[in-house]
Amino acid sequence: MLAVVGIAVLTVGAAACPGSLENKDQFLGCQDVPSTILGPRCATSNCHDADQPAAELDLTADSGLAARMVDVDGTGCTGKIVDSAAPEESLLYTKCLSTNDCNSIMPVTGEKLTDAELECLLEYISEL
Repeated sequence: MLAVVGIAVLTVGAAACPGSLENKDQFLGCQDVPSTILGPRCATSNCHDADQPAAELDLTADSGLAARMVDVDGTGCTGKIVDSAAPEESLLYTKCLSTNDCNSIMPVTGEKLTDAELECLLEYISEL
């Protein structure tokens, strides 16, 4: 009898599972922001790569990334790249918002960050 109940529960459980997730990034949560957002969306050629970093900011996803950002003054805009005392005021975050004091929304080219990506970015900044 126990085996029959177990099979019934397994069958009902399997029927309730979706075949795929359209928004799997939101479902999985924030995954490795330097490699999933900063690297591919910011640390590209002619932007914030290691070779010729725009505004002297190299956002390459490597072991020195945090040291290049945390409590470091931005160039061209007032504020810290990552403000450890007020993460939501970090230039890395605010420059990606549709309204900011710097008059340019990052990334300059390509698609802007989604709301989910912005949430992940702020979470990442808060953890630094």
